[in-house]
Amino acid sequence: MLEQRVILAIEVRRFKCMNANCPRRTFAENIHALADRYQRRTRSQARALHALGHALGGEAAARLADALGLRTSADTVLRELRRVPERKRKSQPRVVGIDDWAIARGHQYGTIIVDLERREPIEVFAGRDAIAVAAWMRAHPSIEIVARDRAGAYSEAVDLALPAAKQVSDRWHLLSNLRDNVERLLYRLGPQMRQAAQQVNVSRVTLGRQGLRRTSQRSWERLSAQRRAKRLALYKEVMALRAQGGTIRGIARELSISPATVQKYVKAGAFPERAPRARGPTPLERQGIPRRNAQRSWERLSDQRRATRLALYEQLMALRAQGGTIRGIARELSISVATVQKYVRAGAFPERALKAPGPTPLDPYRDYIEERIIQGCRFPELIWQEIKQRGYKGSPACVQSCVTRLLFPLGKTPLALKPTMQIPSARRVFGWLVGWRNLAIEEPKSADHERFVKALCKIEPVVGEVRSLAREFLGLMHRRSVLHFDRWLKRLSCCDAEEMRRFAQSLSADLPAVRAAFRLQWSNGQTEGHVNRKR
Repeated sequence: MLEQRVILAIEVRRFKCMNANCPRRTFAENIHALADRYQRRTRSQARALHALGHALGGEAAARLADALGLRTSADTVLRELRRVPERKRKSQPRVVGIDDWAIARGHQYGTIIVDLERREPIEVFAGRDAIAVAAWMRAHPSIEIVARDRAGAYSEAVDLALPAAKQVSDRWHLLSNLRDNVERLLYRLGPQMRQAAQQVNVSRVTLGRQGLRRTSQRSWERLSAQRRAKRLALYKEVMALRAQGGTIRGIARELSISPATVQKYVKAGAFPERAPRARGPTPLERQGIPRRNAQRSWERLSDQRRATRLALYEQLMALRAQGGTIRGIARELSISVATVQKYVRAGAFPERALKAPGPTPLDPYRDYIEERIIQGCRFPELIWQEIKQRGYKGSPACVQSCVTRLLFPLGKTPLALKPTMQIPSARRVFGWLVGWRNLAIEEPKSADHERFVKALCKIEPVVGEVRSLAREFLGLMHRRSVLHFDRWLKRLSCCDAEEMRRFAQSLSADLPAVRAAFRLQWSNGQTEGHVNRKR
């Protein structure tokens, strides 16, 4: 009977109690085999709603139930789930993972506890303070191992409630803390990164008008060059006849030109170059509207935003120099505390890294397009037909836009040189220094990236030291080598970078849990997964 709504009309007998002392006057006939008390659905329908709600949740289960003919609401599905008593657990938890989750991000947080052996959540409650977590831990003395992140509240709770339990620091959070500290160092070294990018910027000639052959010249430029060549040839003939003793009128009759032209050439003493014609006002300029410069709209907007951020930075540093606190400056300027901390730690105005352009379907054919333009082809449609035969599946409009940009990058302004690399962000540089993929040590893929890393390590030797320590830590984490970790931690404590020494102090403060992360298999990955599912 799927997809068909069925209504059962049941006639139930009702009995009257003859006992005057009985609080119940009447009794209905029992139909528990068909439905529970006070229920207006059969037991089979209730079981179906419970199964759908357990698998899909409230909203999705209600939509699917409606499609199957079981018209209901999400609230009813949730009530059905709560009505069925929870099955009793067979044993007490031994290995648990604990993490926080956002009830209202930035305002209210809760705690989730997961049984890592059975791979299921066992407790969710509001709050993440040490007292509440310790109270729950005391009620479960069977716990032997607790996997957690680097939060101090959970560590304190376990120490208070179960001092004999082993704590395991999550390995992903250890790697994340390493990345955060290296990025703070790179963020502080913004001027050095800018200098390294300038060294890497091996400029290459682009296909501007100066880089192309005759085909890159505009029509008026070619016509002007042709006319100049004719005038230069005429000037040479005039001067040759004059050297042979010819008169002004005789030379004019010989070359079929006016005597005034012959006199002008003879008096000049050298070939008279024509002065370029001054640019007249455009129709918009006649109306009082100024001509737009060559800067594009997004560039002007970027400059305006940079000026705003620079003014904010200067105002912030002025308040900091007057002895203002982080929170006081944040309230004064109506900005977040994190922004104030970022500017204070930077040491100089932090420039924003430009976004690298993403790949396009035209990239594999760009070299061919440049070669055809140099050969003299200026017809985008013809180039599109040629690369279409080579496998290009894009539109001709993309080819036309590419050809136009190659011929005239900025309109009338020729662009001869172009930097090959912009200033990268700290996170991107961390990827070049260390490498994340499969915990393998990978070298920078691009030659520019490799040159940048070498230049930065040469400008700031501490970056090379940090790079060596970070790569070694990745290898130790991959091999789970506790003995070598202790030696590495001693070297980290003596690093010249303040950020890395601070990282070493945080590891030393939580040393037993960090060592357990190398020895034991448990981590907080399961707990993070259940947090994501609850969102």
